[in-house]
Amino acid sequence: SKIAETPNTPPEVLAQLANDEEQIIKLEVSENPNTPSKTLARLAKNEPFSIRKRVANHLNTPPEVLAQLANNEDEDDYVKRIIAGNPNTLPKTLAQLAKDDAWSVREKVAENPRTPPEALIQLAKDKNTDTRKLVARNPKTPPEALIRLAKDERKGVKVGVLENPNIPPKAFIQLAKDKDRFVRRGVAEGLNTPLEILAQLARDEDIYVRERVAKNENTPPEVLIQLAKDENWAVKGEVENNPNTPPEALEILIDDADSYSKRIIVTHPNVTKKILTLLAKDDNENVRAIANNKLKYVSEEIRVFEGLVKRLHYILKETRS
Repeated sequence: SKIAETPNTPPEVLAQLANDEEQIIKLEVSENPNTPSKTLARLAKNEPFSIRKRVANHLNTPPEVLAQLANNEDEDDYVKRIIAGNPNTLPKTLAQLAKDDAWSVREKVAENPRTPPEALIQLAKDKNTDTRKLVARNPKTPPEALIRLAKDERKGVKVGVLENPNIPPKAFIQLAKDKDRFVRRGVAEGLNTPLEILAQLARDEDIYVRERVAKNENTPPEVLIQLAKDENWAVKGEVENNPNTPPEALEILIDDADSYSKRIIVTHPNVTKKILTLLAKDDNENVRAIANNKLKYVSEEIRVFEGLVKRLHYILKETRS
């Protein structure tokens, strides 16, 4: 038993142990990482469920053996589910398992990146919601299937489409006008969301949709300027915190900002000398202190830059003379 379960046991020894009459020995051989393919193929035949499921899960099991197990109509659903998740399973075997009666098997096929496109298109119409969710997330799912799933009746499926790195523009357009605000919020915070969709969602009636647009670092500057005028303080707060917010938006935000917001604005990477000069006279002591310190730093930077320009001008003049 110890020999059969030891990972360093030579393949030829494991092949001999696979003929042992003791079921526990065969069980240990069937999950030993050193067991050779031919031995696993032999164990896949006429052995109990406990051994077959380990063979189905083994990384050395040949694709043709996995196909044979999958083709067996009497095979247990659990074994087929394992086969559907095995990286050695052939695409044609996965296509076959995509038609299996057991939803647990179809789910495993739906999330496998080796599943062929035509099988994923078929599974996008599956009656089981969780299967469609997994198809929606699968990076190999074809665009036409994702567009279909973007119209799904279940919110979880549509959210799954948003998690797909290869979501097509048409799916974004569909999801951006979804009646469910939670779906639109997901679109608004997506890093792959097209800029024109972000601009559209910046005018959404839902506060939290606009808030997520304001937080999204891909949101265009002109949209952030628009959101800086939003009536909701939470939306404006996200504009303040967005590192890509342009100076024009920061100037708008200052008008009705409280001390907390001003402390964020004064430390913003895009703050200008004009804004700092304004905040250097602020009623809040901390805001004034930060603004004045930054002004000194800015002034020093300008002085150094002007010195470099003068030096360069002098060198050019000397070179020409």
